[in-house]
Amino acid sequence: MTNVLLVDDHDLFRDGLKGMIQKIDKINIIGEATNGIEALQKFKELSPDMIIMDISMPLKNGIKATEDIRKKSTEVKILALSMNDDHRNITKMLSAGANGYILKTCREDELVEAIKLIASGEYYFSKDVKHKMIDNFIALNVKPINKKVKLESELSEREIEVLHHISDGLTNEEIAEKLFLSKRTVESHRRNMLDKTGAKNSAALVKHAISEGLIKV
Repeated sequence: MTNVLLVDDHDLFRDGLKGMIQKIDKINIIGEATNGIEALQKFKELSPDMIIMDISMPLKNGIKATEDIRKKSTEVKILALSMNDDHRNITKMLSAGANGYILKTCREDELVEAIKLIASGEYYFSKDVKHKMIDNFIALNVKPINKKVKLESELSEREIEVLHHISDGLTNEEIAEKLFLSKRTVESHRRNMLDKTGAKNSAALVKHAISEGLIKV
């Protein structure tokens, strides 16, 4: 059984979230908090296994609360659930120690999946959050690469398929599962694409594919 603490300052949303989570097998709501200060107090009192944490809250926001809780425990799982999709807050929340980040605009089945995965020790980031992280990484780190290479003529059909999944933020393991390939084969396709284009990393490869019109944004 995974014991969960809900932290959100909107009563109506928190009540709806609580009703939905209570239907998930082996997930138990043991407490609620309306701000970061209460979250830290409830964490000390209840020792939850997981915290579902909003970011924008009065008195102390979710980022600061996550930092404070992480000083007390590296074991508790923390899932950020927020309307905020700004890459700066996403980065700050992950740096504070969150195990995942999902937007409040998500579907119920995606939230259930995120909760289950994080409860099992995995990480989870919604597709929109992954795109924000990739876009920010590209803006900060990618330098122009050789544009003489025409991707569509240079890459195989399978490599292009792998490239589309890379642009969605999927890991090698996730791509392998979707395409019924081994993880080693996906890694080989990724390396081949980097060699063919001269890209230094996957983010540069995606940027180049976008500039060539091979990937739509």
